[in-house]
Parts: sequence; C-alpha cells; structure tokens
Amino acid sequence: MIFESLVWKVYQCVLHMALRLKGKQLSNKEIKLPDFSTTKDCVWVFCTTIGELNSCHEFLDNYTRGLSLVIVTDKEIYKESFLRKFPDAYVITLSEYKKASKQLTTVLRPVQFIICEIPCLLHESPCRFDYQIIRDMHYHKASIIVINGWLYKDKVSCRQDYIEKKLFEPYYLRFVDYFFVQNYFVKNELLAKGCDANKISVILSFKFDSLYKEAKCTDTVDAKNLEAYSSRNIFLAGSLSGNVEFDLVIQGSKSFIDNGGLLIIAPRHPEIDSNIVYIVSALEKENISYTKLSDRNINNQQVLIVDTFGDLPALLYHSDKVYIGKNHNLIEPLSMGKPVATSDGWSHQFSTHEIFKFCYDQNLIELCNTPEDIQSFLLCNRERTNIYLPVRKDSSVNLVLEELKSQGLSVAQKC
Repeated sequence: MIFESLVWKVYQCVLHMALRLKGKQLSNKEIKLPDFSTTKDCVWVFCTTIGELNSCHEFLDNYTRGLSLVIVTDKEIYKESFLRKFPDAYVITLSEYKKASKQLTTVLRPVQFIICEIPCLLHESPCRFDYQIIRDMHYHKASIIVINGWLYKDKVSCRQDYIEKKLFEPYYLRFVDYFFVQNYFVKNELLAKGCDANKISVILSFKFDSLYKEAKCTDTVDAKNLEAYSSRNIFLAGSLSGNVEFDLVIQGSKSFIDNGGLLIIAPRHPEIDSNIVYIVSALEKENISYTKLSDRNINNQQVLIVDTFGDLPALLYHSDKVYIGKNHNLIEPLSMGKPVATSDGWSHQFSTHEIFKFCYDQNLIELCNTPEDIQSFLLCNRERTNIYLPVRKDSSVNLVLEELKSQGLSVAQKC
C-alpha cells in the first residue's frame, strides 16, 4: 500500500495546485462539531438520498441498534429527512466531512463504514463521492461494506473524477470488505473490474422486503392533518419526474378533483424550483386551487403540492389510490395495499426496473400513459392481487445480517 499512499499524495498536491490556479478554495462555512469531551465508537454510513435511506432503513435500524450512527450525504437538502429517520444520528454533508475529517473520526471513531446502494464503483452514479472517505475509513481499520449495491453506469462527470477513478478504483475494490448487490449483472461488472469473487453476494433488493410485512406508518404532523379529509378520496401522484408526468396527472385528475377528490402531487425533485413553478402554473391555468405542504396549513384546497422531503410514506398511507412516477419505488404503496398505477418506458439503468417488471408480470399495477387512462384508473374498483415473491429462504435484510456474521464483519463482533 506504500505505492497507493505515494500516488495519493502526488494526486492531492496536483489537485490543490489546480484549485489555486483556478482561484477556487474550499468553503469557509462553519460546521457544528460533536462534543470532543467524549469519544465513542460509531457506525458510519454514506447515503446520497432519502430513497436509498428508505430502502436500507430496516437493515440500519436492526444492525446498528444501540450504537451511535454517523450519516454522510452528498446532498444538504436531505439532512432534515435523514434526522427524521434517525433522530440521534450525527448527519453531515460530504463537504463538511472533508473540512473536518480528522476531528470527526477522532471523536466519532468509525468501526464500520456502510455504503447504501451507491456507489458500487467510483464515480459511476449520480452522486458526489470522494475516494478520500474510503481511505480514511480504511486507515481507521473500519470494515467497509456495500449494501443493496447497484450500478448506474453513468458517465464520469468531470476530469477530476475520471483521473481519481482511473488511479484509485482498484484500491477502492480492495478496501471494501464485502459487497451485497442486487443482481448478477452488478456482480459480473465488479468481477470484470478485478473484485474478489469471494466478497460478493447477490441479494434481492431490500425494497422487496416490505412485501413480507404489514405496512407501518410514522406520521408527520402535517400528514396527520389529512385525517380532516377522511370523507374525501385521496389520489397521490408521487415521485413525478418532469413536465410530461405533471401534465399527465393533472389532466387525468380533473374530473376526480371536480367531484371533491384531493390530488396530492409529489415531484421527485422538489428542490428544483422549476418543478414547483411548472406545477403551480399548470394548476392555475386550469383554475384548480392548491396549497403547499411547506405552508404547514393543509386547508380545503383541491391539490396539495409536496415540496418537502421525507413525508411521502405518511402521505401514501393516507391515500386511496397511487400513481408512481417512472423509475421509482412501486413496492412501498403496494405493501400498504394501495391500488398503484404508473406509465411504461422504465429505464434499465435504474434498480427499480426489475421491480417494475416483477410488478407488471404479477398484475400488481396499472399502466396509465394518457390522461384518459388516469381517469379510468380513478374510476375503477381494483381488487388486491395475490403477490408471488421470487423464491428465497428469508428476507434480504436477514440474509445480509447472517452473511456479515459468518464473515466476521458484524458490528457486534467488532465492538
């Protein structure tokens, strides 16, 4: 590993020189550091969005119970929703970690580092991830595992990431102690990159686990206000991506709204202002009244726009019918017994494509590609179809827990 250390030092020097030449510098934003008077062993987690955290929540909840949890994300906007899931966790962004990595790892000593779903390989997924954090975890002798692993096969976003990937991806694969991946395609890609076959297990997506269990709902205060609408039918259109899906749902729901129904629209990316602006414009064009969830006042309007993070599960729980945008999680509303619709045209790039195919083959979902399809879906009385899961002996979470124990990688064995 002497050669890796030398290459890393040279790479860091060149990187800092390049930043200076471009007149760039790291943010001077202050971060709130933990109490330095008490050091403790912690499980560290990298998770980019609330979607990945929702998928891996049950595993983390069982696996880290009684231990301190540190969650690192590359997106500031998800910190609040992460804390809602794990109120006692220390949640920081990747940029904050880079500013104070030595102090943080000294006080919050990492005994294990868990990567939730992505990245399975460096810089091939739509998230910001730095090789530095892997090096730091390895230096502190924390075991490193990837759970629910998936490959997006995205192109490297910039020259810096391209260089880092070329130089250090072989070490990344060596430093990760175990990969739990969703299918054999991901496994074969890792093998082609030189990963040791003995540290890869193919485990069905964690998302399927929710079909085994009775749905539970941890309400937010705002979602509880929906009980005031108990006399109204509620149609939730969630994880919508783009204007085409916004228009599809709004146009298809006009009769439903006119007859007293409540439409809830949840864009996949509410942090993108143009999404909210477009929805508002489309509703105003049709003279449809609306309110936003962030207004904290769900009054008697025709449409509720979800412009917050982490509220979707509770809203799903209160809904009567559900439309899920392409390439997102169909399992969650199905596990709650909701009639579910979506559109066709799902991309193989996303791990949810296999779930879409499974749900379609099992006749669990309706396909709605036109406003007329949405209208028909809202009018029909669909009975719950029996679900036949792929054959396996246990839930994915339990299989991963058992495998970690047999490999000597469970947290209980390390602490």
